[in-house]
Amino acid sequence: MRYPQEVDGKEALNGLVQYAIESERRQITEDLKVIIGNRIKEVDANLVAARVKHDAAKEGKIAGLLEADNLKRAELNDELRALRVQLNLRRDDRIAQLNEAISIARSLGLKKPTTPSAMGRSEAEVTGNVITEVNNQQVPLYFLGTDALEAEQQALRKRLSNDFVDPRIAQIRKELLLLSSNRQVQILQQRQNEELFVKGIESLRAERTRLMNISTDMSGLRLVSIDRLAVEPTSPVKPNRSMYIALGLILGGIIGCIIALLRYAFKKRRREQARISSAMAKNFDTGINSPSLVVR
Repeated sequence: MRYPQEVDGKEALNGLVQYAIESERRQITEDLKVIIGNRIKEVDANLVAARVKHDAAKEGKIAGLLEADNLKRAELNDELRALRVQLNLRRDDRIAQLNEAISIARSLGLKKPTTPSAMGRSEAEVTGNVITEVNNQQVPLYFLGTDALEAEQQALRKRLSNDFVDPRIAQIRKELLLLSSNRQVQILQQRQNEELFVKGIESLRAERTRLMNISTDMSGLRLVSIDRLAVEPTSPVKPNRSMYIALGLILGGIIGCIIALLRYAFKKRRREQARISSAMAKNFDTGINSPSLVVR
């Protein structure tokens, strides 16, 4: 760096170096902030994607559970209707059997329960054996007598529901009652802090916290190593007196030679002109004093 004598060159140069270092340090700081900011945006995007994926998975799970409940409920209702139809048919079949048995019992004159072996005996003789034979033998239905058969027939006709006949109906009702509310779906829908259940969010949060805590202060970063600071020179680089003296001598010698040559040439020319002038004057004087010759 070359500078005038009134300027503090060493301070200017050292300040320029420090300015360049600080400018580069600021640039590195800005670049680091941009890199960290971009990484934080990427982590935030991954967090949003993880939340969206979790929400979609939760909604899919809820939909699957509700769909399974609906399917199970429909199957149970179908089974319940089939069982009720089956029980109604059984009741109708039983009523038809009772009607037939009542008709036969009336034709035989049977009002009380009896057995085939006791039909020809007196009522007093068969009283002790009727129950035993009825319990231990498969006898036609009309042997129960019209009284018992008509009582059962009336009870069947007055029956409003056949659900108590088959225990499976009670089991189906129990299962339908349990399907009326899915506790797992309710728990999924009532979550207060959904992020606690997002898979992989812990690592993303830790990464974001780490990025936020990265220091961007580059004041203590040593970018360059300065071998030696600029110092004031012991002597100026300008003017170089020795060079100027040498140049002056050279230029003076050249100019002196040129002047000498010009003076020599000028004097030589004057001598030549003087010689010619003197010769002409001499010839002129000789021509006046001598006779002239005319040649024709």
